[in-house]
Amino acid sequence: MAKLFKKKETSIELNLTSLMDMFTIILFFFLTTYSFEGVLMQLVEGIELPKAKTTIPIAEKFYIAVGKDRIDIDGKIYSNTGRDDSFILKELRSIKSKGKNYLVIQADKELPFYMVRNYIRLAVQAGFSKPYLAVLPK
Repeated sequence: MAKLFKKKETSIELNLTSLMDMFTIILFFFLTTYSFEGVLMQLVEGIELPKAKTTIPIAEKFYIAVGKDRIDIDGKIYSNTGRDDSFILKELRSIKSKGKNYLVIQADKELPFYMVRNYIRLAVQAGFSKPYLAVLPK
């Protein structure tokens, strides 16, 4: 009767080969998708950026600079009096059509917000869903 209820001695082994393959694939994926480059931003002369506590790095970006008396879009200078808004909108649409997804506005910290808001509005009309404002970290 003792032989009838006796437990069989079996050993269970864990196959680690497939687990190691999975970790290798995940490591390779992370190494190929991670970007080691920092964000480079060229400041336009005469513009002093405001400071902020939080910042977000942006890839595939395009910068425009809004100063006290002018707007610099890819080396082209426009007036910020409102007379050149149609030309600025046309230029932003051509930039968007080239595949740029993010627009960063470098606005002087002394500018009143209604002027900056006007260029945010133009960027949204051109097709940029979330235009960002450039700031310096505190």
